[in-house]
Amino acid sequence: MLKNTSAAYLLITDQQDLQGLPDSLVNNALQAAKARGMDGWYFTMDYPTVSAFLSQAGNREKRMEMRRIHRSIGMMTPETDNREVLKEIVNLRLEKAQLLGFSSYADKALQGRMAANRETVMDFLNELAATALPAAREDVKEIEEYAQSKGLQEPLASFDIAYYDNQLRQEKYNFDEEALRPYFELNQVKAGVFELAKRLYGLRLVQNEEIQVYHPEVEVYEVYDENNRLLGILYMDFCCRDGKGAGAWTTGFRYQAKNDGENILPLINLVYNFPVPGEDGSSLLSFYDVTTFLHEFGHGMHFLLSNVNYASLSTMGVAMDFVELPSTLMENWAYEKDFLHLFARDYKTGKPLPDETIDRLIEMRTVLNAPGFMGQLQYALLDMGWHTITKPVNTAVGDFENQILKDTHYLAPQPGILISPNFGHLFDNDSYAAGYYSYIWSDAMQADVYGVFKQQGIMSRKTGEAFREKVLSKGASVDPMVLFQDFVGRKPSTEALLKQEGLLKDTN
Repeated sequence: MLKNTSAAYLLITDQQDLQGLPDSLVNNALQAAKARGMDGWYFTMDYPTVSAFLSQAGNREKRMEMRRIHRSIGMMTPETDNREVLKEIVNLRLEKAQLLGFSSYADKALQGRMAANRETVMDFLNELAATALPAAREDVKEIEEYAQSKGLQEPLASFDIAYYDNQLRQEKYNFDEEALRPYFELNQVKAGVFELAKRLYGLRLVQNEEIQVYHPEVEVYEVYDENNRLLGILYMDFCCRDGKGAGAWTTGFRYQAKNDGENILPLINLVYNFPVPGEDGSSLLSFYDVTTFLHEFGHGMHFLLSNVNYASLSTMGVAMDFVELPSTLMENWAYEKDFLHLFARDYKTGKPLPDETIDRLIEMRTVLNAPGFMGQLQYALLDMGWHTITKPVNTAVGDFENQILKDTHYLAPQPGILISPNFGHLFDNDSYAAGYYSYIWSDAMQADVYGVFKQQGIMSRKTGEAFREKVLSKGASVDPMVLFQDFVGRKPSTEALLKQEGLLKDTN
């Protein structure tokens, strides 16, 4: 996947084909082409570039080409085709599970998780899909009708959705997400997130340029509590670069533990793929990037605020379907005025993000949201499909994938477009195998947890300290259901999440 991502690109040589694309993206593509001795505009396959291109490129053929190239990652050449590789992986996982007495890999993997068994996971996913799938089809219908009103004569395709969704939001809802970028310059967002950590948990992050790093772009911060006690070290790797893995993730070089009374400090690494800074040194984030920043930072807080005796019971040992709760929870602050007021200012003029724009941003959280939510459910169902097999897979990857997803489509599938060959979460290691549902499971819990913050104050230090003490500090030393109920006061449900996503109307 990394080899394909590094090698793949879309080269545009006709300036007219750039219609609709923002100047920052076009300029970066121009510089990328020059650096490679090419004429034209060179668009890489990193996520920020692909996402911006598909949502704003007016040329439908170029959107289709971008989508085709991006989706060919993991099967681009015979030497880099993952289809037979991933079948070998799932078949070996099945063999391993059956050697240990389990009927499927999912049965093995779900031991020790909150969900406990595959029946619970499937019931959870199907319960959500029963509400999300009809809503997704309605949203796609609205987008398609809008696209047809703008001259689209062909059936709406996957490479059309982001573009017409973006156009519809601008025209009908008077909302242009791209216009938010000047308010989300990376250094300003970083300052806002650090301030949030201070207000919720009393933390202070101090940059240390003396600590060795694995790449010159990595920044290192010492994290202190309000008593000036060093809690750990946070490495932050922000922007895209050649050879860097796609996506965003959190890992650790060392985890918190205690040894003869001495607290072993955690060394935690947050990795992102934000836009490469322009000529003025500014990296302008999308709103999605801001939520990604908060998500990984939430993981970082979970690791740094651990207070257990053994590393195996620190955050590294937390059940897969609980570990995403603190990270997903953090994303909520991106929709709060009190948080955005801390840092969201035009990076050139200093003008704050207008309250009416924030109101619209909050409103848009639930507009045309169902397709994206249903897409995550499809990923989770596909994961469970691969890992609930009880006999080795011998069919073609495309046939297997289509069979699993056949009843979940909200848009006609496109020939040759597959998810599995570049589904790195599932196949690059065992961590998320039979575990992708964890994102949605944790999402359901965070909606309940955030309800407590909303009731008591989203900047409440008292509530932040309670969450730190009752959840973040405990790592895996206490059953996660006990931690959840200790903070929220009841068992989790899907209702709060469906309301948060706009899929279930709040009657209160």
